[in-house]
Amino acid sequence: MSTTTSKKKDNKEAKNEQNESVKTVKLGEYQELESKYKRALADQQNLVKQHQKDRSHYIKYANEQLLLTILPIYDNLKLAYKHFNLDNPSGWLDGLKYIIKQFKDTLEQEGVTEIETHNQLFDHHSMEAVEIIKTNNKEQDNIVAEEVRSGYKLADRIIIPARVKVYHYEDHQNGSMPLDHN
Repeated sequence: MSTTTSKKKDNKEAKNEQNESVKTVKLGEYQELESKYKRALADQQNLVKQHQKDRSHYIKYANEQLLLTILPIYDNLKLAYKHFNLDNPSGWLDGLKYIIKQFKDTLEQEGVTEIETHNQLFDHHSMEAVEIIKTNNKEQDNIVAEEVRSGYKLADRIIIPARVKVYHYEDHQNGSMPLDHN
């Protein structure tokens, strides 16, 4: 064998060895990256599970503080019922008024307000008309005549619309109802 061929063989063997070591290094890097990926994926899955667990716990006990403020009012109602006295109904009625005030104050602390309807212009966003009452007085047109059931807002959101009876002006001179009623 000539030296040139021998050098070529040595070069090829050196390149093969070098390629093998590069492949080994790349395989090792790949396995390391794959291992890191699997750990990160497992961490992410565990985080999702923990978040779901925390969220369900939060939802389950979210109303605890509200209940702690309402339960004393419930206890007062039971106490008023227990101590009802036919000989002194006015004292019992005063107690009941106090409980209603206590309940209203608690609701307001929680951001719940009652929708004002008395002598108000009918508002279809916060009220539901359950009856139309005909009137001859044009000034009463579209005014709330009576509240059937109270309505409530939580902050700026209507949670229960007020149910009301509404006046509607009827023109008796020509026997028809006006088309324009705001």
